[in-house]
Amino acid sequence: MITEKCPTGCGRMVEAGKVMCGSCWSRVPKPIQRKVYSTWRALRNGAKDEGPTLRYDYETAREAAVEAIR
Repeated sequence: MITEKCPTGCGRMVEAGKVMCGSCWSRVPKPIQRKVYSTWRALRNGAKDEGPTLRYDYETAREAAVEAIR
């Protein structure tokens, strides 16, 4: 299993592919968590021609989650 440091700067290790560690994730407001989940599902299930837009939406939501607890 590959791990990396939590992007929030807390110093905990996170599985690759996760947004952040569980402790930090629990502090992200629920509306932002829902946005991360919904954009991830759309990206995972999306049509190839919508890929760049779906990826941008997901990355924007992910950044918002990190910023919400910094």
